[in-house]
Amino acid sequence: MEQYFAGQNAKQFEEKLRPFISQIRLEGNLEPTKAEQDHAFLIQLVYWFRRSFKWDSDPRCEGCGSETINQGLDTPIPSELQYGAFRVELYSCRYCLRTTRCPRYNDPLKLLETRSGRCGEWANCFTLYCRAFGYATRLVGPFLLCGIHTRD
Repeated sequence: MEQYFAGQNAKQFEEKLRPFISQIRLEGNLEPTKAEQDHAFLIQLVYWFRRSFKWDSDPRCEGCGSETINQGLDTPIPSELQYGAFRVELYSCRYCLRTTRCPRYNDPLKLLETRSGRCGEWANCFTLYCRAFGYATRLVGPFLLCGIHTRD
């Protein structure tokens, strides 16, 4: 079974790293520190999260799956407000003309269910994962505009 690192064959890396591996063995420090292990896990968490959370800048039609056009904002309904969606965007299908609602949820537990959104939802949900794994993280940025980020 072949092993892969960053999308390439591990044997190619091994050949290039052979001189460095010999030097590391001479020095005898083969065990990563706790900080190095935490950093490596965080990189894997980012990699997994980017694949499991759908970036939804232009939602598809809920009826036929076709492209939609932004029609502006609407008032949230009670079931959307329940999960902190104080902003709801409306999109109209180009083909079947059905309207698709896109609530901008702020509740991280709801975001675990929907697994979709844009920068605010992404940062909110990713921060929840980071904190669940013990990383001291926080949300920073302008909360009324796009540009929210997860920071340590």
